[in-house]
Amino acid sequence: MRFIGVLASLLLSTILCIVELYKIEAVVDVESRRASSYNACDRILRLADVEFKLLVLLMVAQTLSLSYTSLLTVLVFVYELQKKGSETTISALNFFKQKRWIKIEIFCKTSFYVLLLYKYFSTLIVNKT
Repeated sequence: MRFIGVLASLLLSTILCIVELYKIEAVVDVESRRASSYNACDRILRLADVEFKLLVLLMVAQTLSLSYTSLLTVLVFVYELQKKGSETTISALNFFKQKRWIKIEIFCKTSFYVLLLYKYFSTLIVNKT
């Protein structure tokens, strides 16, 4: 069971990294004027919904292989849940005011997902669970 949980967590962490990279692409497209802020906001909000669903699946997968990263994943999930519940969504009108915070959030979450990738990959390869 632990092997399945680690493998599923590795797969979901990889997908979450890819989702964050697509968010980075949306911000870069606006900065280079290849896309409008409306388009970028729409893409980021759709990707945030996908990310939330993947985080739920990741939490379920981590119940099969509990570790210290499970707590960190729960904290990211609670942050996303709080962000979803409040009225602090991204809008095209104030996108440029929020761009700095969007970049910081994307950087932090990408770093966390890369940490998860490293942890699960090393668990699979080194420990051979």
